[in-house]
Amino acid sequence: MIKITRFDTGYAECCGSTLGKEESLPNYGKMLYARHSPIRAIMFRIEMVVPSFVSVHFVRHKIGVEHFVQSMRDDKTTVKADRDTLVRHVMVCNAEAVLNMAAKRLCGKAHAQTRAVMQDIKFAMSSIDLALSYQMLPPCADAKCRELVSCKEEK
Repeated sequence: MIKITRFDTGYAECCGSTLGKEESLPNYGKMLYARHSPIRAIMFRIEMVVPSFVSVHFVRHKIGVEHFVQSMRDDKTTVKADRDTLVRHVMVCNAEAVLNMAAKRLCGKAHAQTRAVMQDIKFAMSSIDLALSYQMLPPCADAKCRELVSCKEEK
């Protein structure tokens, strides 16, 4: 289950300030593609319930995102937890962080379950922010793989 909420923290004003204006609304899709700084003013709250080990993969992302993950401490819960235990994971992140996460977690080198969760996030995002969902791609989508050993080389 993926639930996404979008909130704008002044995107038009941020775009305008870079041009010396009060507000500006340039082409949003182009701003996302170019990764211009005002996209950091578009914020999302992404809620999911995932296996603990998948949550750990997402927690590795630090810039532009805050994580709130259900505790698995044995003194806080009666559940005997392991890496497959389902945990509630909430991320509050900006559009640039979403694109960075998608680049790593849609990659063929990512764990299959993590890739599936990122695909679910991308699908849920398509009904919230279609332009952003179109940009959620692995680096190899434009032939710029930066992995030490690409998934294509491994096969």
